[in-house]
Order: sequence, then structure tokens, then C-alpha cells
Amino acid sequence: MKRIKVTVDAGKLPETGDDWELYTASMKCERVARSLTAALKRAIEAVEAGKTSSEAMREHFDPVARKYADYGACDTEPTGLAGSILDRVMDLTKHSYRR
Repeated sequence: MKRIKVTVDAGKLPETGDDWELYTASMKCERVARSLTAALKRAIEAVEAGKTSSEAMREHFDPVARKYADYGACDTEPTGLAGSILDRVMDLTKHSYRR
């Protein structure tokens, strides 16, 4: 059986402190935002490789979010945003295999 690589467009990923809804009013958060985006990209790759969104969050995103909790990275907004993106990728990936 021949393997087929499927590319899933997750849409525009959050990149800035404002995108992630970090504490940008009182802190410089761009380095944290870049770290969260990189962690999310690793988590997306894990989902595309077959992990569930929960597994990918736990393995790739959550450790980075905990590291930057003082910047708001563990708050509901950033973790919910990452989780919803991973759920969408998982859903798109799952549906692409049915075709």
C-alpha cells in the first residue's frame, strides 16, 4: 500500500501576545508568544502524526504554557485557543482519511 501525505490547513495561527491574550498591558510577552506558537506547531505535527489533541496538548503545549504561567499562558484563553486549533486539525485530519 502506498503512503499518502495529507496537508491540513489549520488557518492562521496565533503569533503575538495579543493573539494569545497574554498580559501584554503589563508585560513584554512577544518571546512568550513565539514560544507558545512553536509549541502549538509541534502539537499540530503530533496530531497530524496520529496523536489525539489532548495528548498533543499535554506533551507539547502544556509544558510551555506552565513555564510562562506568570505571563498568562496557562489562562483559559491561550489554552482554549490552542485546544480548539488542535481539535480542528484532528477533525480535518480524521475526515481527510475517509476520502
